[in-house]
Amino acid sequence: MIRHTLAESKVNALLGRLVVGCAVVCALVLAVLGASGLYFGAQRSQAVEAVRADKDAIKQAMDTLDRSRSVKAVGGVEGLAAVNAFQRFFVEKVTGSGCTVKEVVASSEGQPYVTKFNKDTPPNEYVQLGFKSSIVGSPSQVLAALRALGESQIPFEMDTLTLRRSSVAQGHSILELAFELRVLAKGGAA
Repeated sequence: MIRHTLAESKVNALLGRLVVGCAVVCALVLAVLGASGLYFGAQRSQAVEAVRADKDAIKQAMDTLDRSRSVKAVGGVEGLAAVNAFQRFFVEKVTGSGCTVKEVVASSEGQPYVTKFNKDTPPNEYVQLGFKSSIVGSPSQVLAALRALGESQIPFEMDTLTLRRSSVAQGHSILELAFELRVLAKGGAA
């Protein structure tokens, strides 16, 4: 018969607790590793989706860039021809919206075009020519005429825009829209 002593049973109990403790520590380590694996897996999935979205955005940008290379530059009209073309376009759009052109004043002298997006004033092939006008019509007609200016193939920059009620007719307001803009053109003013 094997005799158990008190010391042997304490050692056996201690070893048993040690084995259970190691098993618990191993289980906790495995649980932490598993949770971190899930967390980093989710992070990776999100990163992969972000990369896919960025790739799609880059592809769209490249497609747009490729399409833009085949488009001819707008604003190739030179000097006063640009102002004349803009004036024809303007009168056509304004009268087409139902407004009346009250006045049109166009400059015959071009000033060098300077962009506000550049610190220096580099040599530039563009000039700007002043264009002032006022139109009269109902609110919807005036807004339609203003919206139609966005269809211009001649580039321009709006300087001032003044909208006021000029009269009331048959219970409706008649508006006057006065504005100043600069038509951009290549070359000199001649």
